[in-house]
Amino acid sequence: MTDLLRADIQQALEGRLDPNLFEECACSLLRDEWPSLAPLPGGDDAGVDGVVATPDEPPIALVCTTSRDGALKNLRHSLTRHKESEGRIRRVIFATPRGLSPRAGRNLEAAAKELGFHLVHTYQQQAFVDRLYHSPEWRKHLLALSGAPSALSEYPGVWKPMVEIPLVGREVDIGTLRAGAGDAVVVGQPGVGKTFVLQALVREGWAFFAVDDDRERLADAIRKLRPPRVIVDDAHFALEELASLLQLRKEIGADFSVVATTWPGRRAEVERVLGTSAAVVLEPLPRDDILRVVEEVGIAGPTALQRRIVDQALGRPGLAATLAQLCVRGNVTEVATGEALMKDTLSAYRRTIGERSAALLGLLALSGDTGIDLQTVSDVLRLDLPTVTAIVRDLASAGTIDEATSGRIRVQPEAL
Repeated sequence: MTDLLRADIQQALEGRLDPNLFEECACSLLRDEWPSLAPLPGGDDAGVDGVVATPDEPPIALVCTTSRDGALKNLRHSLTRHKESEGRIRRVIFATPRGLSPRAGRNLEAAAKELGFHLVHTYQQQAFVDRLYHSPEWRKHLLALSGAPSALSEYPGVWKPMVEIPLVGREVDIGTLRAGAGDAVVVGQPGVGKTFVLQALVREGWAFFAVDDDRERLADAIRKLRPPRVIVDDAHFALEELASLLQLRKEIGADFSVVATTWPGRRAEVERVLGTSAAVVLEPLPRDDILRVVEEVGIAGPTALQRRIVDQALGRPGLAATLAQLCVRGNVTEVATGEALMKDTLSAYRRTIGERSAALLGLLALSGDTGIDLQTVSDVLRLDLPTVTAIVRDLASAGTIDEATSGRIRVQPEAL
């Protein structure tokens, strides 16, 4: 996958360009390779647009053209004019924003030689795509491209660690998603692999992730990329953005489906906004599949470590991959003791549920296997019962707490 900005630059270079501005740009961008390159602006330039001064060798002329189909004609004209003006430079650099075939390049060399010149180097479209990609000033000045990332991306908006391993145990889910039409909800606990599954489909051109809620930028990206589907990740935390995307689809008459991911306990909210009950539910995987994930990441043993990771993952392949990857990087002790799981859990929930989730999880951890009732949680944390209930609902939906006995809840897995 490549940055779409490169395609934008290439398309802009194919369009109409200011010749004088391109000459100035070429001199500036090629100066990293030819430090002494100086422009020769104006009409009285004896057929050349710049000169490279070399201390021990004759100078080199720069000839530029923005002509769509006249590169050879322009080079002949410039070199002939230089000779007629009694210019003495006989080495040349040629620059054009247009793409040239290998045959066209050979024709340029032959024409220069025929006129008594040596064509030192030809810089064509790809050379300027690369240089403009790394030059925001000239990219904006010459092409009016800001370089701001698209509101639709091949990557999810919130960075999540992704390990390049095969999909395990999701063949049916992938097939269902490929075959589906219309808006849909993808339901599953955090770490169960929703984003990983969808990113595999995104690589096939199946969809793009919405990564910006700015309506103007989102509309422009939809018009430009014409996505078959737009994914709203963790839609339960972005219900307003989801509703806005649906309204935008109607407003601009776009033809795409919306795929929203959510946790099990928030499914009803997302379905209500999306206006559909069509859903693909990603269930936790069996222990054998989780072990396969751990092995795919690179943890072939010892068995005790593999068992610890499988126990902590609770059927969630994404979490298993994260923990296994930490072991590969040398953090085995943190994983084995549950410290890595704690850090991953708290980091995710502070960002999504809020800071109070950490205090509530800490209290549940202290309560051990017997658990604790909601009223006691409310009293100890000095939070009103509705607030506690809302946090517990999200934590339960995320698979981090379960019921110990009737009316009492506890944190899971045991490592937490």
